[in-house]
Amino acid sequence: MKEMKSLALFGVILLLITSGLAQATIVTSDKSQQLQKVADDYLQKYHNVEYISGVTLMASDSSQLATVYSGHTDMSGSQLLNSKNLYQIGSIGKSFTSAIILQLEATPSLHFSIDDKLSTYLPQYSAWGDVTIRQMLNMTSGIPDYLSQDDFIADYTDNPNKNWLPEEIVDYVAKKPLLFPPGTAWNYSNTNYILAGMIITKLTGHSIEEEMNRRFFSPYNSSHLNLKNTHYITNHYPVFVTPRMTHGYMYKLHTSGKFFPPKTDMTYFSLSYGGAAGAIVSNTEDITQWIRALLTANKVLPAKQLNEFMSLVSVVTGKPLKTPDEKDPNGFGLGIGVSYAGKEIPGLVVNYEGETFGYRAQYFYFLNQNLLITGIVNSSVDASNDHLGKLLMNAYKAWNKLT
Repeated sequence: MKEMKSLALFGVILLLITSGLAQATIVTSDKSQQLQKVADDYLQKYHNVEYISGVTLMASDSSQLATVYSGHTDMSGSQLLNSKNLYQIGSIGKSFTSAIILQLEATPSLHFSIDDKLSTYLPQYSAWGDVTIRQMLNMTSGIPDYLSQDDFIADYTDNPNKNWLPEEIVDYVAKKPLLFPPGTAWNYSNTNYILAGMIITKLTGHSIEEEMNRRFFSPYNSSHLNLKNTHYITNHYPVFVTPRMTHGYMYKLHTSGKFFPPKTDMTYFSLSYGGAAGAIVSNTEDITQWIRALLTANKVLPAKQLNEFMSLVSVVTGKPLKTPDEKDPNGFGLGIGVSYAGKEIPGLVVNYEGETFGYRAQYFYFLNQNLLITGIVNSSVDASNDHLGKLLMNAYKAWNKLT
């Protein structure tokens, strides 16, 4: 599985926002028409290349928003996509796990810090004991990724309906040494967030699902969010989610071992393999609301923890990165990315791409314009066939009427 993309790609990101972000409330037919053409063109061009049946695309700035749907919920073409449909969003879910960790740090009675060592909470992983929680969240821990292990992928393929426990997932790499001394390099590893989920359970006595719901998803959540389309999935979908799911397909993922054949419908297999690293379903509207709330000081996180969330390391060196630039364009925070996107894009861009075995979701947040664009498609592909970033950039150009 060395050629295979992880559960979610890290993507690009941006710097701290401390003031409130206005949520657009005006829907314009002009913007909708522009976005609709972008989505339709993408589906037509990449329907076969990426094996997708549909595209959902949303954009919003301080005064306008538009959401468009192109295509169908599955390859049969029997049902058009609409606002009720949901997708797996992969590692965009890591920002929820990081937010819980940081909320726990902001709880004085717990005496918990993200600079505490892993050994303090999970001493059974003694080979990784000196890794800090911060290093886990910003991917400088050196802990290997379970999704890059051939034996895990083979076992998942043999039993895709298995309900994976976090400890079972970590066991696939638990006896492996660190890839590098903590803090000396950067390597994307989903294991970091499985471990973070285990720490959350250790500190709270509750499952990840319980903490996600209490803090973010339930109607009476403590963060006062309205994420009514977002759900943490412990194993299979609950009955109220299943009818809303867009079908997702595995296609052109290059692996070195056993895996499903191309065009496999992955929709109803267990999502437990993602756990705290990305077992969440949602839609473009909720992703947009979440990112805006998360980056608003004192909405989800206190200012101190928001600063920590947005503290960056270079994805090239793993060293602290104050501001991404042309020489070192991509930074990674605690489950979020920030990038310098080139001279033609003013300012930095907050970005993340999440991927599961069947779905891809991505957002670009252009801070200078307060413009947030989110797109989701229903397939998983290797890097050479992943064009989702082009969808978002085409939407950016259409929104700004650029040629």
